[in-house]
Amino acid sequence: MALFKAMLLSVWYNLSDVKLAGSLGGRASFRRFHGFTAHEATPERTDLACQCPRRIDAAIHPAPEPGAAYADMGYGSHANREAIHAAGGQQRIAQRSAWGRDPEAARAALNAWNASVAAVRCRIEKVFGTWKRSYGLARMRFIGLAKASLQVHFTAIA
Repeated sequence: MALFKAMLLSVWYNLSDVKLAGSLGGRASFRRFHGFTAHEATPERTDLACQCPRRIDAAIHPAPEPGAAYADMGYGSHANREAIHAAGGQQRIAQRSAWGRDPEAARAALNAWNASVAAVRCRIEKVFGTWKRSYGLARMRFIGLAKASLQVHFTAIA
């Protein structure tokens, strides 16, 4: 439970492992939040850095079944399409161009496809933009998918 509370404080106050360990040792409010007495030892920086990833990995749930994968044109490679289909998903990636005998019909089909993709992506991108602008998630503080996922979850809790 102490590591969970430590991770919450690091997200709320934007603290690295080193600064968090120093704050746990020096700030009475942090000690009180954790339940440490004035003379009790607090976790060191190495404890925070080494213990958290293992416990975080155990706490993360497996990904749900694959569904539609929405992305912009930058992800429209053959390898990405194959990976999506291999995982059982459906590709919903905006397209750059369309080929056909009738250029007008091809352009209309391309515009209709991109409009259907954009209708979903605009709602998703709005949430991402808000989180990046307002909640400090423009850069991930932690390395690794499990720790970054936990940072996003703790930010949502806060």
